Amino acid sequence: MDAIALHVATRSDSGRVRKINEDAVGVDPAARVVVLADGLATRSGVDIASRLAVRSLLGHLRVMARPAPGADAMRKAFASAERAIAERVASDPALA
Repeated sequence: MDAIALHVATRSDSGRVRKINEDAVGVDPAARVVVLADGLATRSGVDIASRLAVRSLLGHLRVMARPAPGADAMRKAFASAERAIAERVASDPALA
């Protein structure tokens, strides 16, 4: 496979309405993955869920996805992120 140079820059803003930024982004150049979780402001703790989703997805893909993630690896990574968020919500009543 030919080498690909990947240059990534991120910027996010909380906007005019919210006091906190609910978005999260993560990059894993070795796995050729950029993950963006857009907080949708429908509940409290959306910022926490966004960060947890990014961490979970990147962690899962680092283990499974060499040289690059396929469809099956992506499905498993998203399922893992969804479980991680559900477990966090279950353990913290303030997030429910």
